[in-house]
Amino acid sequence: MSDKNNRDGWSEYQKLVLSTLEDHKDLINKVNDRISDEIKGVDAKVNEIRTQDIPSIHVEIAMLKVKSGIWGLVGGLLMFLVTLGLNFLRKN
Repeated sequence: MSDKNNRDGWSEYQKLVLSTLEDHKDLINKVNDRISDEIKGVDAKVNEIRTQDIPSIHVEIAMLKVKSGIWGLVGGLLMFLVTLGLNFLRKN
């Protein structure tokens, strides 16, 4: 039986197949390691956004709400004064 395997060249081809499988295994492990490193980097960036950027965005939104409230007050007060002035001018 081993004579037949040697005649067909399977023994040598088997070594080549096993070697190629080992090479692919090494490549897959390298890719897995690289993906793991990238995931760690993404996780770090997400944590940075969660701890730094989001709170600062909340502060900026609160500041914009105050500013828009002030501008609304100024606009409403201006319209009230214009209306009051026009009514005063009509009566005189």
